[in-house]
Amino acid sequence: MKRIITFMLIAICSIGIASAQRVTTVYLNNGSIIKGELAEYIPGKKVSIQTADGSLFVYNTDEVKSIETTSATDTSVTSKHMARRGYRGMVELAPFTLSTSGPTLNLSTTHGYQFNHNLFLGGGIGFYTYLGQSGETDVPLYIAIQSNVGEKKAQFTYGARVGTMLYTKHEYTNPADPTITEINEGTGGLYFNLNLGLRLGFTPQYAMTIKPQLELLYGGFPTINFGLNFGFEF
Repeated sequence: MKRIITFMLIAICSIGIASAQRVTTVYLNNGSIIKGELAEYIPGKKVSIQTADGSLFVYNTDEVKSIETTSATDTSVTSKHMARRGYRGMVELAPFTLSTSGPTLNLSTTHGYQFNHNLFLGGGIGFYTYLGQSGETDVPLYIAIQSNVGEKKAQFTYGARVGTMLYTKHEYTNPADPTITEINEGTGGLYFNLNLGLRLGFTPQYAMTIKPQLELLYGGFPTINFGLNFGFEF
């Protein structure tokens, strides 16, 4: 009898250990992935997952894409604030930029591929208007790289852009004769942008950014810009 009881206790403990090692992975429609222990599942209503840190996540079943159960021991949570792999677009506005050519209003749009949360590659175009100086414009065409650091909603982001001038037009006074105003208009040259700042990841698809940036534009006339860039990712 003692042997039978001992065997049953060992069997029960083994089943308990095996159950504890089972990990449920919930894939949500918004791209988030939650891993942990299945606390409750009501078909057609809700699913509850408890993660290793004791947090309890409850979702309606219409939010869930699929559920998997494995024997993996990793019960970490993939943050819903991290950028999801796939196409990504960005629209950015720098309304108050200081420049060697005077204050500017800068608008740019960038599109490309998000390989993972830490790496984006793409290209884009900008439209820069120099306020207070009639007709002065720069239109840079560039390739871009961007990286994010962090898994919470507030993250650190940094990147760079390199390209050329699709169009440029500047007026400047001839140093040799201040009465002569010269106009430089054309294409080609150099565009370089270095930026770093704050990223607010609301979902795997949508985010906002606030980034100080330093730019060099040269289309026959050198211009240095420094400003604060506000962006939206989609």
